[in-house]
Amino acid sequence: MGEPVQDHRHPFSFSSSEALKARLNLVIVHVLSDPPDGWTGEQGYINAAVFRRYLPPPYADHEYFICGPNVMMDAIGAWLDRRARFG
Repeated sequence: MGEPVQDHRHPFSFSSSEALKARLNLVIVHVLSDPPDGWTGEQGYINAAVFRRYLPPPYADHEYFICGPNVMMDAIGAWLDRRARFG
């Protein structure tokens, strides 16, 4: 999944994500649209293929915490809503 990037473009720090993972059944997937050299994690945009790699169905049985631009979050929310209703 790659190591989190510690710069102004990536406000969710590695230490805070590790603390959350220790308390919750939590999987954190960093998807960078403009990754630095050497990045081994997901890159590009969050899309259906990324969801299918990391999220087990049924999608309505899970909680999601998504950070990014509003247009991206709206698109992801719409996709999840459709999957929750229609599978």
